[in-house]
Amino acid sequence: MEIKTSPMKKYLLKTFLLIALLFLATGCLFFLIGYQELKSLENEYTKEELFKLCSEGKVDMYDCVKGGAW
Repeated sequence: MEIKTSPMKKYLLKTFLLIALLFLATGCLFFLIGYQELKSLENEYTKEELFKLCSEGKVDMYDCVKGGAW
């Protein structure tokens, strides 16, 4: 018994998967950029100084948590 799908359903599925992959790739790119930014800050500051910058809101909070400053 073979299940047949219409060409429209196949097209919609391929489109949905393509969009999902595009969002995933974009998210990974932003994650990598934020990680590199935090790593460059770690080269300039000690962990204590970076923690202070994060606490004062001078660095993006998400990058602080993600990069291990906290």
